[in-house]
Amino acid sequence: MGKIAGSALLALCLAAGAHAAPLGTVTIADGRAHVTRGVAVLTPAEGVILEEGDIVEVEEGALLQVETADGSALSFASRAQALLPLPGAAGKPGDLLLAAGWVKLNLTTAAQVPALATAQVRLVGQNAIYVATAGADGTQLFSESGELVPVFAAARAGQPAVIKGGDFIAIRPDAGVSMARRAPPTFVAAMPKVYLDRLPMRLARLKAKGIPMKAERDIAFADVDVWVRRFPAARAALLAQFEPLLKDAAFVQQLEPALKDYPEWEQAVHPAKPRNAKDKAPKKAATKPQ
Repeated sequence: MGKIAGSALLALCLAAGAHAAPLGTVTIADGRAHVTRGVAVLTPAEGVILEEGDIVEVEEGALLQVETADGSALSFASRAQALLPLPGAAGKPGDLLLAAGWVKLNLTTAAQVPALATAQVRLVGQNAIYVATAGADGTQLFSESGELVPVFAAARAGQPAVIKGGDFIAIRPDAGVSMARRAPPTFVAAMPKVYLDRLPMRLARLKAKGIPMKAERDIAFADVDVWVRRFPAARAALLAQFEPLLKDAAFVQQLEPALKDYPEWEQAVHPAKPRNAKDKAPKKAATKPQ
């Protein structure tokens, strides 16, 4: 990628994630998955520690499970695209953002993952186990146990105040909802089969922990554009994470045609030219001949 490579790229990656705190350890890595951290795409493996703000992408048929220090488990499958919680106000963690695909969450507390958020709804809860999927058709979820408090992106008649264990809810893109006291066959058939069972907790039995991730490639503008559009709620944080790339000529060249969509970067890409002394001098008023 352009003129930034090797140790320089690594330095940028480390600088972008220097203030990220650990979120949890990968305890299951089955199939191909990718983690965007800083300005690099990396390959996760069992024993890797994921951090706040990591972007997780899981390919079809793959499974990635993360277990946190508070005893919660986050499982991503079937083309899941998620942004792990970022530090929020007063240092408290933000939401786990799901743009697409499937997740199963076994949340013991709200200490590290206070809520799961999709484009249609924010699900607040702890001591809860549930399966959710998000995509162009909206959000669907089935609660196995516990209670969830939904906060809808748009208010509509018929929206529930609480989702209890055994409830299924489908939220359309227009925020309209339908509910049932059991998961419908279509939902069960589409759901990853491993989610029919409880998530296995493997952190205590894991032999290797804290192993480094393998670097796959540098990110390009196309990657940045996808993530910023998929996670508009985290736009400011993502732009700050990717800002070191503005020092890369090839990245800026790719950015230029879409710069109107990134006004935050306009000044950095096209800094205002200083006016010369002649321009700054006030013009003398014309005098009429006597």
